[in-house]
Amino acid sequence: MVNRVLSIMNQVLLAMPTRFASAARSSPEEIELDYQQLALNGVLTQSLDAVPEVVLILNQHRQVIYANCGACEFFRGRLPELLGLRPGELLKCDTARAAPSGCGTGQACRTCGGVLANLESQAGRKSSYECRILRTTTNGFEALDLKVNCSPFPWQGVSHTVFVASDISAEKHRDVLERVFFHDILNLAGGMEGITTLLAEESVAFEEVKGDLCASASALVQEIRSQQMLLAAEHAQLALDLVRIDASQVLVEVQQSYKNHPVSAEHEIVVAPDTGGLAVTSDRAILSRILGNLVKNALEASPAGSQVTLGCRAEPSGGVFTCHNPGCMPPNVQLQMFHRSFSTKGRGRGIGTYSVKLFTEKYLQGHVTFTSSPEAGTTFNVQLPDSPLPDSSRLFPTE
Repeated sequence: MVNRVLSIMNQVLLAMPTRFASAARSSPEEIELDYQQLALNGVLTQSLDAVPEVVLILNQHRQVIYANCGACEFFRGRLPELLGLRPGELLKCDTARAAPSGCGTGQACRTCGGVLANLESQAGRKSSYECRILRTTTNGFEALDLKVNCSPFPWQGVSHTVFVASDISAEKHRDVLERVFFHDILNLAGGMEGITTLLAEESVAFEEVKGDLCASASALVQEIRSQQMLLAAEHAQLALDLVRIDASQVLVEVQQSYKNHPVSAEHEIVVAPDTGGLAVTSDRAILSRILGNLVKNALEASPAGSQVTLGCRAEPSGGVFTCHNPGCMPPNVQLQMFHRSFSTKGRGRGIGTYSVKLFTEKYLQGHVTFTSSPEAGTTFNVQLPDSPLPDSSRLFPTE
Protein backbone atom coordinates (compact mmCIF):
# COMPACT_ATOMS: atom_id res chain seq x y z
CA MET A 1 0.00 0.00 0.00
CA VAL A 2 2.81 2.40 0.95
CA ASN A 3 4.66 1.66 -2.29
CA ARG A 4 1.50 2.32 -4.28
CA VAL A 5 1.00 5.70 -2.57
CA LEU A 6 4.63 6.66 -3.25
CA SER A 7 4.26 5.61 -6.87
CA ILE A 8 1.18 7.83 -7.28
CA MET A 9 2.97 10.73 -5.60
CA ASN A 10 5.94 10.38 -7.97
CA GLN A 11 3.63 10.38 -10.98
CA VAL A 12 2.00 13.59 -9.73
CA LEU A 13 5.39 15.23 -9.12
CA LEU A 14 6.67 14.27 -12.55
CA ALA A 15 3.57 15.78 -14.13
CA MET A 16 4.11 19.18 -12.46
CA PRO A 17 4.53 22.05 -14.94
CA THR A 18 7.98 23.25 -15.95
CA ARG A 19 9.57 25.31 -18.71
CA PHE A 20 13.08 23.96 -18.19
CA ALA A 21 14.39 21.58 -15.51
CA SER A 22 12.39 18.79 -13.89
CA ALA A 23 9.75 19.92 -11.42
CA ALA A 24 9.75 16.65 -9.44
CA ARG A 25 10.65 16.82 -5.76
CA SER A 26 11.42 14.34 -3.03
CA SER A 27 8.97 14.06 -0.18
CA PRO A 28 9.77 15.65 3.21
CA GLU A 29 10.28 12.16 4.62
CA GLU A 30 12.85 11.34 1.93
CA ILE A 31 14.65 14.64 2.53
CA GLU A 32 14.81 13.99 6.27
CA LEU A 33 16.14 10.47 5.73
CA ASP A 34 18.89 11.71 3.39
CA TYR A 35 19.84 14.42 5.87
CA GLN A 36 20.03 12.00 8.80
CA GLN A 37 22.28 9.65 6.84
CA LEU A 38 24.62 12.49 5.90
CA ALA A 39 24.65 13.88 9.43
CA LEU A 40 25.97 10.56 10.73
CA ASN A 41 29.18 11.12 8.76
CA GLY A 42 30.97 13.43 11.19
CA VAL A 43 34.12 13.77 9.07
CA LEU A 44 32.09 14.95 6.07
CA THR A 45 29.93 17.46 7.96
CA GLN A 46 32.86 18.88 9.95
CA SER A 47 34.86 19.30 6.75
CA LEU A 48 32.00 21.14 5.05
CA ASP A 49 31.46 23.38 8.09
CA ALA A 50 35.14 24.37 7.98
CA VAL A 51 34.65 25.88 4.50
CA PRO A 52 33.74 29.61 4.70
CA GLU A 53 31.79 29.62 1.40
CA VAL A 54 28.20 28.54 0.97
CA VAL A 55 28.19 24.74 0.53
CA LEU A 56 25.03 22.77 -0.14
CA ILE A 57 24.52 19.10 -0.90
CA LEU A 58 21.62 18.70 -3.31
CA ASN A 59 19.72 15.55 -4.18
CA GLN A 60 18.74 14.42 -7.67
CA HIS A 61 15.80 16.87 -7.59
CA ARG A 62 18.10 19.85 -6.80
CA GLN A 63 16.81 20.05 -3.21
CA VAL A 64 18.99 20.75 -0.18
CA ILE A 65 19.72 17.72 1.98
CA TYR A 66 22.62 19.36 3.82
CA ALA A 67 23.97 22.90 4.30
CA ASN A 68 27.18 23.93 6.02
CA CYS A 69 27.51 26.68 8.62
CA GLY A 70 28.52 29.18 5.92
CA ALA A 71 25.26 28.54 4.09
CA CYS A 72 23.15 28.87 7.24
CA GLU A 73 24.82 32.21 7.98
CA PHE A 74 24.45 33.46 4.40
CA PHE A 75 20.77 32.50 4.19
CA ARG A 76 20.13 33.57 7.80
CA GLY A 77 18.34 30.39 8.71
CA ARG A 78 18.79 27.22 10.72
CA LEU A 79 19.67 24.01 8.86
CA PRO A 80 16.23 22.38 9.29
CA GLU A 81 14.64 25.45 7.64
CA LEU A 82 16.82 25.03 4.53
CA LEU A 83 16.18 21.34 3.92
CA GLY A 84 14.06 20.47 0.87
CA LEU A 85 14.41 23.88 -0.77
CA ARG A 86 16.28 24.62 -3.98
CA PRO A 87 19.06 27.26 -4.23
CA GLY A 88 16.91 29.88 -5.96
CA GLU A 89 14.22 29.46 -3.31
CA LEU A 90 16.80 30.00 -0.55
CA LEU A 91 17.98 33.12 -2.35
CA LYS A 92 14.39 34.41 -2.69
CA CYS A 93 14.98 34.70 -6.45
CA ASP A 94 12.12 36.54 -8.18
CA THR A 95 12.32 34.16 -11.14
CA ALA A 96 12.03 31.12 -8.86
CA ARG A 97 9.02 32.67 -7.14
CA ALA A 98 7.27 33.24 -10.46
CA ALA A 99 8.24 29.87 -11.99
CA PRO A 100 5.44 27.29 -12.32
CA SER A 101 7.07 24.80 -9.94
CA GLY A 102 9.81 26.75 -8.21
CA CYS A 103 13.54 27.13 -8.83
CA GLY A 104 14.70 25.77 -12.19
CA THR A 105 11.27 25.49 -13.81
CA GLY A 106 10.83 28.99 -15.27
CA GLN A 107 11.70 30.04 -18.80
CA ALA A 108 14.35 32.45 -17.52
CA CYS A 109 15.93 29.58 -15.56
CA ARG A 110 17.42 28.49 -18.91
CA THR A 111 19.96 31.29 -18.49
CA CYS A 112 20.62 30.83 -14.75
CA GLY A 113 24.20 29.82 -13.99
CA GLY A 114 23.14 28.09 -10.76
CA VAL A 115 20.65 25.82 -12.51
CA LEU A 116 22.97 25.12 -15.46
CA ALA A 117 25.87 24.19 -13.17
CA ASN A 118 23.60 21.87 -11.19
CA LEU A 119 22.29 20.11 -14.28
CA GLU A 120 25.80 19.59 -15.64
CA SER A 121 26.82 18.07 -12.32
CA GLN A 122 23.89 15.68 -12.50
CA ALA A 123 25.22 14.63 -15.91
CA GLY A 124 28.53 13.73 -14.24
CA ARG A 125 30.59 16.84 -15.02
CA LYS A 126 32.17 19.45 -12.78
CA SER A 127 30.98 22.91 -13.78
CA SER A 128 31.41 26.57 -12.93
CA TYR A 129 29.08 29.44 -13.85
CA GLU A 130 28.30 32.98 -12.82
CA CYS A 131 24.81 33.30 -11.39
CA ARG A 132 22.89 36.60 -11.45
CA ILE A 133 19.94 36.88 -9.08
CA LEU A 134 17.22 39.52 -8.78
CA ARG A 135 15.20 39.30 -5.59
CA THR A 136 12.78 41.23 -3.41
CA THR A 137 13.54 41.33 0.32
CA THR A 138 12.80 43.59 3.27
CA ASN A 139 15.38 45.92 1.69
CA GLY A 140 13.30 46.05 -1.47
CA PHE A 141 14.71 45.23 -4.91
CA GLU A 142 18.20 43.70 -4.74
CA ALA A 143 20.72 42.05 -7.05
CA LEU A 144 23.27 39.35 -6.30
CA ASP A 145 26.24 38.17 -8.34
CA LEU A 146 27.45 34.69 -7.41
CA LYS A 147 30.11 32.29 -8.64
CA VAL A 148 28.68 28.76 -8.54
CA ASN A 149 30.76 25.58 -8.69
CA CYS A 150 29.03 22.19 -8.82
CA SER A 151 30.57 18.72 -8.58
CA PRO A 152 29.00 15.24 -8.72
CA PHE A 153 28.72 13.59 -5.30
CA PRO A 154 27.74 9.91 -5.35
CA TRP A 155 25.99 8.95 -2.10
CA GLN A 156 24.16 5.77 -1.18
CA GLY A 157 24.29 4.66 -4.81
CA VAL A 158 22.59 7.86 -6.03
CA SER A 159 24.20 10.84 -7.75
CA HIS A 160 24.01 14.03 -5.68
CA THR A 161 25.63 17.46 -6.16
CA VAL A 162 27.99 19.55 -4.07
CA PHE A 163 26.90 23.15 -4.73
CA VAL A 164 29.43 25.84 -3.73
CA ALA A 165 28.58 29.54 -4.08
CA SER A 166 30.71 32.65 -3.54
CA ASP A 167 29.48 36.24 -3.55
CA ILE A 168 31.34 38.11 -6.33
CA SER A 169 29.23 41.28 -6.19
CA ALA A 170 32.22 43.37 -5.04
CA GLU A 171 34.30 42.07 -7.96
CA LYS A 172 31.54 42.98 -10.41
CA HIS A 173 31.28 46.46 -8.90
CA ARG A 174 35.01 46.90 -9.37
CA ASP A 175 34.74 45.81 -13.01
CA VAL A 176 32.02 48.40 -13.60
CA LEU A 177 33.98 51.20 -11.94
CA GLU A 178 37.10 50.28 -13.91
CA ARG A 179 35.05 50.33 -17.11
CA VAL A 180 33.47 53.69 -16.27
CA PHE A 181 36.62 55.47 -15.14
CA PHE A 182 39.21 53.85 -17.40
CA HIS A 183 37.11 53.72 -20.56
CA ASP A 184 33.93 55.80 -20.65
CA ILE A 185 35.14 58.77 -18.62
CA LEU A 186 38.64 58.59 -20.13
CA ASN A 187 37.13 58.71 -23.63
CA LEU A 188 35.06 61.78 -22.72
CA ALA A 189 38.00 63.49 -21.05
CA GLY A 190 40.18 62.61 -24.05
CA GLY A 191 37.70 64.31 -26.35
CA MET A 192 37.78 67.45 -24.22
CA GLU A 193 41.58 67.32 -24.20
CA GLY A 194 41.62 67.16 -27.99
CA ILE A 195 39.40 70.22 -28.29
CA THR A 196 41.37 72.27 -25.75
CA THR A 197 44.61 71.30 -27.49
CA LEU A 198 43.26 72.66 -30.77
CA LEU A 199 42.23 75.84 -28.99
CA ALA A 200 45.66 76.21 -27.36
CA GLU A 201 47.34 75.77 -30.71
CA GLU A 202 44.88 78.28 -32.20
CA SER A 203 44.02 75.71 -34.86
CA VAL A 204 40.29 76.41 -34.45
CA ALA A 205 38.20 79.31 -33.23
CA PHE A 206 36.36 78.96 -29.93
CA GLU A 207 33.02 79.63 -31.61
CA GLU A 208 33.54 76.56 -33.84
CA VAL A 209 34.06 74.08 -30.99
CA LYS A 210 32.26 75.54 -27.98
CA GLY A 211 29.21 73.39 -28.63
CA ASP A 212 31.28 70.18 -28.73
CA LEU A 213 33.22 71.25 -25.66
CA CYS A 214 30.06 71.91 -23.64
CA ALA A 215 28.52 68.62 -24.79
CA SER A 216 31.63 66.65 -23.77
CA ALA A 217 31.79 68.36 -20.38
CA SER A 218 28.07 67.70 -19.80
CA ALA A 219 28.45 64.03 -20.75
CA LEU A 220 31.42 63.70 -18.39
CA VAL A 221 29.47 65.14 -15.46
CA GLN A 222 26.46 62.93 -16.30
CA GLU A 223 28.61 59.78 -16.22
CA ILE A 224 30.07 60.64 -12.81
CA ARG A 225 26.70 61.62 -11.34
CA SER A 226 25.14 58.44 -12.70
CA GLN A 227 27.63 56.27 -10.81
CA GLN A 228 27.27 58.42 -7.70
CA MET A 229 23.50 58.03 -7.76
CA LEU A 230 23.69 54.28 -8.39
CA LEU A 231 26.00 53.67 -5.43
CA ALA A 232 23.73 55.72 -3.16
CA ALA A 233 20.68 53.79 -4.39
CA GLU A 234 22.24 50.38 -3.75
CA HIS A 235 23.15 51.42 -0.20
CA ALA A 236 19.64 52.77 0.49
CA GLN A 237 21.06 56.29 0.88
CA LEU A 238 19.16 57.96 -1.94
CA ALA A 239 16.62 60.44 -0.58
CA LEU A 240 13.69 61.56 -2.70
CA ASP A 241 12.84 65.13 -3.64
CA LEU A 242 9.22 64.86 -4.79
CA VAL A 243 7.94 67.66 -7.02
CA ARG A 244 5.23 68.08 -9.65
CA ILE A 245 6.78 67.28 -13.04
CA ASP A 246 5.69 68.20 -16.54
CA ALA A 247 6.37 64.95 -18.42
CA SER A 248 6.92 66.49 -21.86
CA GLN A 249 9.40 68.97 -20.42
CA VAL A 250 11.51 66.20 -18.88
CA LEU A 251 11.49 64.29 -22.16
CA VAL A 252 12.75 67.34 -24.06
CA GLU A 253 15.49 67.90 -21.46
CA VAL A 254 16.68 64.30 -21.82
CA GLN A 255 16.55 64.60 -25.60
CA GLN A 256 18.71 67.74 -25.54
CA SER A 257 21.07 66.26 -22.97
CA TYR A 258 21.88 63.25 -25.14
CA LYS A 259 21.60 64.98 -28.50
CA ASN A 260 25.36 65.64 -28.66
CA HIS A 261 26.46 62.70 -26.51
CA PRO A 262 29.12 60.49 -28.17
CA VAL A 263 26.73 57.48 -28.22
CA SER A 264 24.21 59.45 -30.29
CA ALA A 265 26.50 59.79 -33.30
CA GLU A 266 24.62 58.82 -36.49
CA HIS A 267 21.36 58.54 -34.53
CA GLU A 268 18.37 60.79 -33.98
CA ILE A 269 16.50 61.25 -30.70
CA VAL A 270 12.93 62.48 -31.07
CA VAL A 271 10.09 63.19 -28.66
CA ALA A 272 6.71 61.86 -29.80
CA PRO A 273 4.33 64.71 -30.70
CA ASP A 274 1.48 63.54 -28.42
CA THR A 275 3.31 63.97 -25.10
CA GLY A 276 1.60 67.07 -23.71
CA GLY A 277 -0.75 67.24 -20.75
CA LEU A 278 0.81 64.62 -18.46
CA ALA A 279 2.09 65.61 -15.01
CA VAL A 280 3.25 63.31 -12.20
CA THR A 281 4.65 63.78 -8.72
CA SER A 282 8.12 62.23 -8.66
CA ASP A 283 11.83 62.89 -8.20
CA ARG A 284 13.03 64.88 -11.20
CA ALA A 285 16.71 63.88 -10.97
CA ILE A 286 15.95 60.16 -10.64
CA LEU A 287 13.37 60.23 -13.43
CA SER A 288 15.85 62.01 -15.71
CA ARG A 289 18.48 59.41 -14.88
CA ILE A 290 16.05 56.58 -15.67
CA LEU A 291 15.11 58.06 -19.03
CA GLY A 292 18.72 58.93 -19.80
CA ASN A 293 19.86 55.37 -19.17
CA LEU A 294 17.08 54.06 -21.42
CA VAL A 295 18.07 56.46 -24.19
CA LYS A 296 21.75 55.55 -23.89
CA ASN A 297 20.93 51.84 -23.94
CA ALA A 298 18.65 52.31 -26.97
CA LEU A 299 21.30 54.30 -28.86
CA GLU A 300 23.94 51.63 -28.22
CA ALA A 301 21.53 48.89 -29.36
CA SER A 302 20.38 50.65 -32.54
CA PRO A 303 22.00 50.52 -35.98
CA ALA A 304 23.49 53.71 -37.44
CA GLY A 305 20.92 56.01 -38.97
CA SER A 306 18.07 54.81 -36.78
CA GLN A 307 15.76 56.80 -34.52
CA VAL A 308 15.14 56.57 -30.78
CA THR A 309 11.73 57.87 -29.71
CA LEU A 310 10.74 59.11 -26.25
CA GLY A 311 7.10 59.39 -25.27
CA CYS A 312 4.59 59.34 -22.44
CA ARG A 313 0.91 58.71 -21.87
CA ALA A 314 -1.54 59.17 -19.04
CA GLU A 315 -3.13 56.23 -17.22
CA PRO A 316 -5.70 56.17 -14.40
CA SER A 317 -3.03 55.40 -11.77
CA GLY A 318 -0.38 57.80 -13.07
CA GLY A 319 1.75 57.97 -16.19
CA VAL A 320 3.86 55.76 -18.45
CA PHE A 321 7.14 56.94 -19.99
CA THR A 322 8.34 55.06 -23.07
CA CYS A 323 11.59 54.68 -24.99
CA HIS A 324 11.52 52.94 -28.38
CA ASN A 325 14.19 51.84 -30.82
CA PRO A 326 13.81 49.75 -34.00
CA GLY A 327 16.12 46.93 -32.89
CA CYS A 328 15.04 43.53 -31.57
CA MET A 329 16.76 41.74 -28.70
CA PRO A 330 17.54 38.01 -28.95
CA PRO A 331 15.45 35.80 -26.61
CA ASN A 332 18.37 34.99 -24.28
CA VAL A 333 19.06 38.72 -23.84
CA GLN A 334 15.41 39.42 -23.04
CA LEU A 335 15.43 36.78 -20.29
CA GLN A 336 18.36 38.49 -18.54
CA MET A 337 17.57 42.11 -19.33
CA PHE A 338 17.45 43.58 -15.83
CA HIS A 339 20.19 41.48 -14.25
CA ARG A 340 23.12 43.40 -12.87
CA SER A 341 26.39 42.65 -14.69
CA PHE A 342 24.67 41.05 -17.68
CA SER A 343 25.62 42.67 -20.95
CA THR A 344 26.27 41.76 -24.57
CA LYS A 345 28.92 44.50 -24.68
CA GLY A 346 31.56 42.75 -22.59
CA ARG A 347 33.06 42.90 -19.11
CA GLY A 348 32.22 45.83 -16.87
CA ARG A 349 28.89 46.60 -18.52
CA GLY A 350 25.29 45.63 -17.79
CA ILE A 351 24.38 48.37 -15.31
CA GLY A 352 22.07 50.57 -17.43
CA THR A 353 18.82 48.60 -17.45
CA TYR A 354 19.50 47.21 -13.97
CA SER A 355 19.73 50.77 -12.62
CA VAL A 356 16.48 51.64 -14.43
CA LYS A 357 14.70 48.84 -12.56
CA LEU A 358 16.40 49.74 -9.26
CA PHE A 359 15.48 53.45 -9.45
CA THR A 360 11.96 52.82 -10.75
CA GLU A 361 10.84 50.03 -8.45
CA LYS A 362 12.78 50.63 -5.25
CA TYR A 363 12.56 54.42 -5.14
CA LEU A 364 9.80 55.74 -7.38
CA GLN A 365 7.37 52.89 -6.52
CA GLY A 366 6.81 52.23 -10.20
CA HIS A 367 7.23 49.29 -12.53
CA VAL A 368 9.38 48.82 -15.63
CA THR A 369 8.63 46.40 -18.48
CA PHE A 370 9.62 45.99 -22.10
CA THR A 371 8.50 44.38 -25.34
CA SER A 372 10.77 43.39 -28.21
CA SER A 373 10.02 41.87 -31.60
CA PRO A 374 11.41 42.09 -35.15
CA GLU A 375 8.21 43.74 -36.34
CA ALA A 376 7.72 46.38 -33.64
CA GLY A 377 11.26 46.91 -32.35
CA THR A 378 11.99 47.36 -28.64
CA THR A 379 9.98 49.55 -26.26
CA PHE A 380 10.67 50.08 -22.56
CA ASN A 381 7.74 51.23 -20.42
CA VAL A 382 8.27 52.98 -17.08
CA GLN A 383 4.98 53.15 -15.20
CA LEU A 384 4.91 55.63 -12.31
CA PRO A 385 2.19 56.40 -9.76
CA ASP A 386 0.71 59.89 -9.79
CA SER A 387 1.61 60.47 -6.13
CA PRO A 388 4.10 58.09 -4.44
CA LEU A 389 4.71 57.95 -0.71
CA PRO A 390 6.74 60.89 0.66
CA ASP A 391 10.00 58.92 0.77
CA SER A 392 9.93 55.37 -0.55
CA SER A 393 13.58 54.83 0.36
CA ARG A 394 12.48 54.68 4.01
CA LEU A 395 10.46 51.57 3.21
CA PHE A 396 13.67 49.59 2.90
CA PRO A 397 15.92 50.13 5.93
CA THR A 398 19.35 48.55 5.72
CA GLU A 399 19.64 45.33 7.66
